[in-house]
Amino acid sequence: MLRMRLVWFSLGLGSTAAIMSHFVYKDLLLDRHSLSCQLKQQFDSLESRVSNLESVLPKVFYFSFHLLYSTSTSTSTSTQINLYKPTSIS
Repeated sequence: MLRMRLVWFSLGLGSTAAIMSHFVYKDLLLDRHSLSCQLKQQFDSLESRVSNLESVLPKVFYFSFHLLYSTSTSTSTSTQINLYKPTSIS
């Protein structure tokens, strides 16, 4: 009789532990999946913003370079060289 109670207690405890570990594992797996999806979404958003900036910046640099070049063509060549070399502040 005592052995039978021990067997049933062991089966009950084992099945309860298995069910609880299944739910905990499923919850952790769900959290990990949602975290990875959230990070992927944020990195995709960041990548699209960076690519938009990369596509806009060459146009801005191109425009400012031509603007700088067109204003410096009326000056002498020595001034033009100084525009491209940084000057040291004493």
